[in-house]
Amino acid sequence: KFNRSWSRTRANYNLFKAFLPLPSWEEAISRKEELNLSTQFMLQEGNLAWANSYLETHELSMKPFVCVHPGSMAKNKYRRWKQEYFVDIIGMLKQNYPYRIIVIAGPDELDVGEYISAKTGALLLTEKSLAHVAALISQCSFFINTDSGIGHIASCFRVLSLTIFGPGDEKQTAPFSPNSHIIRYETDCAPCVGKKKQHCEVECLSKLKPEIVFAKVTELLASLE
Repeated sequence: KFNRSWSRTRANYNLFKAFLPLPSWEEAISRKEELNLSTQFMLQEGNLAWANSYLETHELSMKPFVCVHPGSMAKNKYRRWKQEYFVDIIGMLKQNYPYRIIVIAGPDELDVGEYISAKTGALLLTEKSLAHVAALISQCSFFINTDSGIGHIASCFRVLSLTIFGPGDEKQTAPFSPNSHIIRYETDCAPCVGKKKQHCEVECLSKLKPEIVFAKVTELLASLE
């Protein structure tokens, strides 16, 4: 039976356990490395070659860089953190760290990516295959995103990352990696996962100010030093 307190990873594992001789979820997690339960994204040599070429072109080979994904698919726009907040957080990163910033924008959020890139001077990556994007993410030092599928790709490579949650339920859909972290602003009505209250102003995201997120970013980046 579906349990809202379970991650979808756990729910899917239990489906397999129904007809395969698998250990309990608790035992599986305790033996996660031994059992190779981490999620994976399979890259081809051509994907990595493209990523290396991109980094060389932008003089980023062997240099630390941060990837930022500010969007989500069009139907989930209500889950997005404000683009102005992303401008602020990138400004804070550039002021306090030597990282170059690459903004990743798919077709559904191209306008957001262009806005943030224009405001911050960050590189903009768009119109690339998902595998090329994944190859680039696999080599970044830190990844920050709104609640979207790209965060799960970062978790496949165990990239240190921070996902901003609002209406979505992180208990079910948080990226499955010990290096993947989440942040949210606690409100009485979130998560709502699409069942927003009438006249919802998405306070779970609007009240999560850049200063709050940057404090968490600083904490996480300290682990890289």
